[in-house]
Amino acid sequence: MLSGPGFWTRLVGPFRDPVEPVEDGVPDYFTKVKQPMDLMTIKSKMDRKEYKDDEGFVADVRQIFQNCFIYWKPGQPMYEAGERLQRTFEDKYSHMNKWIAKMGGEEGE
Repeated sequence: MLSGPGFWTRLVGPFRDPVEPVEDGVPDYFTKVKQPMDLMTIKSKMDRKEYKDDEGFVADVRQIFQNCFIYWKPGQPMYEAGERLQRTFEDKYSHMNKWIAKMGGEEGE
């Protein structure tokens, strides 16, 4: 169910801000993750109109998942949180593509 108090906060919370290795208790994060990415960085890039098309945006979102799965192991809470967010994102993104296709691929500028 995609509703209820705090659903979206719980879903995106761990991926909202850049990882702070010491503060977040993952001091070796940057030895494993070479391309850090987070949702606030993506939002900043959107605000600055750095994405020329949806491919760059999608690549950055998927980088979040890749980083999560590189650092955490299956069964760990953060890995599972990454899987939940990935499922939700891919589901919403696939529906968006279908909607755009129905509109003839014309996106308002």
